[in-house]
Amino acid sequence: MLEIDNNLIENGIRPTKLGAKNWLFMGSEAAGQTNAIWYTLIESCRRRQIDPWKYLVWIFEELPRIKVTAETFANYTPQAYAKSLEKSRFRKTA
Repeated sequence: MLEIDNNLIENGIRPTKLGAKNWLFMGSEAAGQTNAIWYTLIESCRRRQIDPWKYLVWIFEELPRIKVTAETFANYTPQAYAKSLEKSRFRKTA
């Protein structure tokens, strides 16, 4: 089932839209693409009730140790991080 509206997404990007004039000239077209990626990661963390800072620290600590392939990429998304946090919480209480 799909929701009729996308208010959740609109609310997530509102701070970015409000600052659009301030960020009009980010430096290059590539900078806009890069910022879109960062905002997507941060908003994905927020939607899963994950601290974006902790996720980014975790991912930057993990990156040097992993061999990134199409198969392993899914293990390092905010969703996978949230699942690993849930598993570690479960282990601590068990």
